[in-house]
Amino acid sequence: MGLFNLFGGKKKDQARSSKGKGWPPPEVLVLPATAPAQVKLRLKVAMSLRTKRASVAYEAAKELAAIQQKAGRRVGARKWSAEAARIKASDPELKAAA
Repeated sequence: MGLFNLFGGKKKDQARSSKGKGWPPPEVLVLPATAPAQVKLRLKVAMSLRTKRASVAYEAAKELAAIQQKAGRRVGARKWSAEAARIKASDPELKAAA
């Protein structure tokens, strides 16, 4: 072997010693337990607004804000709190109940 390896490969001794090793295990993406719950709540907000069920959408938006607050995401919590306030302001029944 020369001083420089032109092809960037391993030396023969290193290649022999690494043949017995298996491939590293694939990395697994782990989502937090709240991810599926947040997806369901977002879908609930969207469907409730389409079907004119503002009270259900309001509750789902408040739950999303609570999840975001608990996770320490201030912007997400503020966004969903504002969305809940917007839903409440647009529905006369929710205004009267408050």
